[in-house]
Amino acid sequence: MLLLLIAASANAYEFPPYQGITLKISGNISENYNNNITFASDEENKVEDFRTMLNLGLDFQYEGKTRFVGFSGKATRQILEESSDVTSSSENIAVTFNNEFSKY
Repeated sequence: MLLLLIAASANAYEFPPYQGITLKISGNISENYNNNITFASDEENKVEDFRTMLNLGLDFQYEGKTRFVGFSGKATRQILEESSDVTSSSENIAVTFNNEFSKY
């Protein structure tokens, strides 16, 4: 059995903190072989292909004395070499907000 896996990864770049603000950007690219990209059953026609996964992420945070705001997002795109009619994209976003209503 031959296993082929190619991956390139970019470490997250984190900007130096500035007045309670932190910002981090990350991304990676991976390539692999998938023998059933459509998850077909044994009776159906299985589709085999090489796929490239592109990921891009962003994390933002602000932390003050009484307040915290956070935002993180990630976008993923799957690109198939031969089956270009099968596409897959996904996004994930999270927002966090904390506030102290009293200084005590």
